[in-house]
Amino acid sequence: MFLLDRFRRKRENKAAAERLLHSISVQSRSAEFYGDSGIADTLDGRFELIVLHAVLIFRRLRDIKPNGETLADLTFHGLLNQLDYGLREDGASDHTIARKIRTLAESYLGRARAYDSALESGDKNDLITALDRNLTNVISNDNVPNIVSVYVLEVVANLQQQTNESLLIGQIDWPELVAFKK
Repeated sequence: MFLLDRFRRKRENKAAAERLLHSISVQSRSAEFYGDSGIADTLDGRFELIVLHAVLIFRRLRDIKPNGETLADLTFHGLLNQLDYGLREDGASDHTIARKIRTLAESYLGRARAYDSALESGDKNDLITALDRNLTNVISNDNVPNIVSVYVLEVVANLQQQTNESLLIGQIDWPELVAFKK
């Protein structure tokens, strides 16, 4: 019986990770983020938004002991696999993939540390500074980090309101992109 339960949990975690990754991808591709008054609709711009959303989800999952960390790890590995697939589709050769994935993973970790630190400080200016530093090459105007910071704080508050159970099955209810509609 123990073996069957373990197999079932593993299958459920994998399905939840796939749902989370899908949700992160869909939210990151919302048209409101992109355009003349937002983020550049480029590979770099999309990468930045995927990373930002992943960081916010993983921060919340870390609060759910012990299953949240496992789900965050599975989802992170799924994200790396998705990036690997994208690089291969773009024509990257097999011998450069590992180096490129390593670079992307390091970029993710650097951004995660910066966003975590800024959010832990509780100072919105720290968050704006971190966003400005990471988004500087993909924004259309200097106000975008401020707009994104408003959205990030909405996401953080929204995730805190969602139940652990819904998060552990991969269900995310994202807030509306009100900050980007103004």
